[in-house]
Amino acid sequence: MLNIILVPTDFTDAAQSALKHASYTAKTSGAKIYLLHLCKSVKDIDAAKIKLETPATPATVVIEKILRVGDYKDIPLIAKELGADLIFLGTHGANGIQKIMGSNALKIVSKSEI
Repeated sequence: MLNIILVPTDFTDAAQSALKHASYTAKTSGAKIYLLHLCKSVKDIDAAKIKLETPATPATVVIEKILRVGDYKDIPLIAKELGADLIFLGTHGANGIQKIMGSNALKIVSKSEI
């Protein structure tokens, strides 16, 4: 049974797509969604709060918003801290040096226990 779904967002279409899929899964399973945005600094949090307004999701889906200072490497740690059962993560694909080193999404998938 699913209880907690983590959805990191950078406010892009890819992240919105991940939230859409997570919302469907949460609606059918009764899980709670934690929508996470990681800011580069404390001064970015106020602007992110505005962007993180409750997105359009089914009324039966509970979404809790989390804003923290950090980067993509913190996502697996936060998922573990929350006791997440799944992480729904949008990807922009690899570009430039990421084609050699791997995209951030791939790094999260390979490093996460969840």
